[in-house]
Amino acid sequence: MPVFASMDDRGRACTTAANTAFNNHRLSVVQILGVSTQEGPHFLGSGFIIHKKVAESKCLVLTCNHVLETLKDGFELNVRLSGTIVDLRAAYLCHHDSLDLAVISIQVPNINTVNCLVFSDDTPPAGTLVALVSYYNPINLVARININYEGHMNEHPLISDEPGAVGGFIGPLQFVTTSIPAWVIPHSCYGIKGSSGGPIICHSTQHAIGVFNASNYEIHLSIGIGSVMAFLGHWLQQNRLQGIRRGDTFLDTIERCRRLY
Repeated sequence: MPVFASMDDRGRACTTAANTAFNNHRLSVVQILGVSTQEGPHFLGSGFIIHKKVAESKCLVLTCNHVLETLKDGFELNVRLSGTIVDLRAAYLCHHDSLDLAVISIQVPNINTVNCLVFSDDTPPAGTLVALVSYYNPINLVARININYEGHMNEHPLISDEPGAVGGFIGPLQFVTTSIPAWVIPHSCYGIKGSSGGPIICHSTQHAIGVFNASNYEIHLSIGIGSVMAFLGHWLQQNRLQGIRRGDTFLDTIERCRRLY
């Protein structure tokens, strides 16, 4: 693991990590939206593609459960890909309250334009350089534009075209007791409410190591691979399939999940 001699060195490293993660993975990170015919799209949070079925033009998106819980009555769950303004209807598949994870699926017109993010099977040590890629849309921020025929201004939600990226460093892996044991990674990548569901990406491997889900003052938290694997095992078992087996990797497990969507 590199040792940084000064704060300037750390700052430059964070900028490099953010730029690299954005360039490599922006097409994997998506926006989760609620869409109403009357009110248009409302931004809910972030998510990222972890599997795709090319023959069926379908993608599997991982996000935080609390992101989906903010969907209002009368709104349809949708996903918007990076660099587009097209809202794709999403199908809800599974969630876990305690682990704060959920999966949804989308039909993508051009499946070859999207990439999947792969999880590392191990959490790197404290001090590892990482980056958060997510959508920094302030929740409920609107632009008052256009004056209608009655002289009133119309309000439209502000929706970003692309995600942003912020570099930082992780702290030691933490264990939290829930109904299913949870692994949490503290880190210094700044995020806001809309960042929930975005991936934390290890700079050296360019693999995901966590899912951003909370901030506590200046400490930001992500759900670790142990919890992601526990969630995928829960999803498999819900469908009467064998859960996580000894020695299973993320790629083994996600490939077994392909039959569930």
